[in-house]
Amino acid sequence: MPRPEPDPTPDERLRRALDATARADFSSALADLGAIAEGDPLAGPARAAERLVRTIANTVASKESLLADVQLQQLELEEALERAGALMRSKEDLEGKLRQSAKMEAVGRLAGGIAHDFNNLLTGIGGFADIALDQNDLSQRVRGYFEQIRHAGEKAAGLTRQLLAFSRKQMLRPQVVEIDALIGEIEAMIARLIGERVRVRFVRGGGPSPRVEVDPGQLQQVLMNLALNARDAMPDGGTLTFETEVVELDESYCQGQADARPGSFVCVAVTDTGEGMAPEVLGNAFEPFFTTKGDEGTGLGLATVHGIIRQSGGHITVYSEPGRGTTFRVYLPRVEAVSETPAARARPASASLAGDETILVTEDEDVVRGFVRTVLEQHGYRVHGVSDGAAAVRLCGDEATGKIDLLLTDVVLPGMSGPEIAARAVAIRPGLRVIYMSGYARGAIVGEGVLDPEVVLLQKPLLPRVLLETVRAVLDGPPEAAPAARIRPAPGDPEPATVLVVDDSLTARAFACEVVGEAGFEVLEAADATAALAVAAGHPGEIDLLLTDVIMPGMKGPELATRLVGERPGLKVLFMSAYTDGRVSAEELALGDFIDKPPSPAELVERIRKLLDSPS
Repeated sequence: MPRPEPDPTPDERLRRALDATARADFSSALADLGAIAEGDPLAGPARAAERLVRTIANTVASKESLLADVQLQQLELEEALERAGALMRSKEDLEGKLRQSAKMEAVGRLAGGIAHDFNNLLTGIGGFADIALDQNDLSQRVRGYFEQIRHAGEKAAGLTRQLLAFSRKQMLRPQVVEIDALIGEIEAMIARLIGERVRVRFVRGGGPSPRVEVDPGQLQQVLMNLALNARDAMPDGGTLTFETEVVELDESYCQGQADARPGSFVCVAVTDTGEGMAPEVLGNAFEPFFTTKGDEGTGLGLATVHGIIRQSGGHITVYSEPGRGTTFRVYLPRVEAVSETPAARARPASASLAGDETILVTEDEDVVRGFVRTVLEQHGYRVHGVSDGAAAVRLCGDEATGKIDLLLTDVVLPGMSGPEIAARAVAIRPGLRVIYMSGYARGAIVGEGVLDPEVVLLQKPLLPRVLLETVRAVLDGPPEAAPAARIRPAPGDPEPATVLVVDDSLTARAFACEVVGEAGFEVLEAADATAALAVAAGHPGEIDLLLTDVIMPGMKGPELATRLVGERPGLKVLFMSAYTDGRVSAEELALGDFIDKPPSPAELVERIRKLLDSPS
């Protein structure tokens, strides 16, 4: 039986306590010192040592706790810095997207203005070619020439449609449709276009097919464009997937997307397994005229897609990595109700395109007015053709004119706009039917604040048969199928201030009219000072502000302002110009305020409101 170990002596316990203290093993040191303190002769020193060790232990524990607090605060600081960095990166990314959106908007205005002018020319080119081709006495060779002219006009019209789509100024005919059924209509066509080397998959979300309000043809064109881009990204084959689902977008998502807004949306995802895009390509994906296809690409494909989706109230995103494929996600507002379009109500089938009614045509472009008159007169109609609103209103008020059955008017005209002409004409001749036509759907087109959605609207360039079918359908239908547009604001709203916009540049004038109109003001416009004086003389109400270019052909802006202020005391004046070229003195500009071209929309509206609020 082993003998028990003898108890350590006080000296041994003291040495062990010192060793334990050196190791920071304070509990062992305190145990040995406590045992020593229970006996003699070292009780006093042992208790003193025990107190010292306790003090050391408490100090070390306090330092360890302090060190832990410091480390915790350091971690919290690092996390805060990381969050701040993420917020700064997010802010920079959003600012970049906003700058890109503003640049796209500016280029879009330019493209829309060009397309508007070009559509007027194409109406004459294509229209008169169609008229010539209807003649029976043409030789085969001459007929071939006209067919080539018509074919070239059709190709040019396709290009202007792309420009209008990119600028979000094209004419859309929205309908409430089921998204899965809409995609189903083009499944076979997509499969044929893509070819056998690419597998196409369609994945639909569970439950009833969600509905969106879009122009069906335009959305199908968007999906076809995305499919063709995917095919080009998969030269060796791959998989293309179309997937639909309903998503709820919240504020946090929208903060990172310049074009997004919260709500319930239908998402159509188009994913390929192709080459993917490098970051520098991805950043320019929706840039107009940017292409990776060399001479084969126009650079308008994805820009057009972007424009159509934005005009439809949605937005589009893209994610891609080199070698990992690409996903485009199209978000469109989800709707519940099914609506019948005004076009469907206003165009019943007609047995004949001819008629003997009287039509008043208001169009400032001579070639367009001449084409419309020719087509209508060839089919038996009697036509009055005028180039501006004042002449149209005078004809309506002249009893010698006789009966007028239909007003066919352009939307954008010098002086009086199409809606204002229609409002005055209908007031003089109740029951008058109205058809609008436009090649540039700026702020005066449906959904942009001037025309009601119920109006009948023809898209330029006009085709003879479409023109005749629409005219015949409106004349044969009930009067309410083709109403004149009321001019906003709605009844009961305060009367808006009236701004007269004068600029010889169509693009600059269209931009100013759009911005001013969308801000809630009533807009009058003129292409030069002489026209502006005529507009002012023919306008029965107040004109609150003159917004005029400085350098114009003929009379300059300051001279126009001097004459109008003399006729209308209290008229406020805002000059705008990119330069004065030394031809205008500071004294001439002293009559009003001045803003540099091109102003931002917000800056222009702010200056107008500030002037209108200032004392006379």
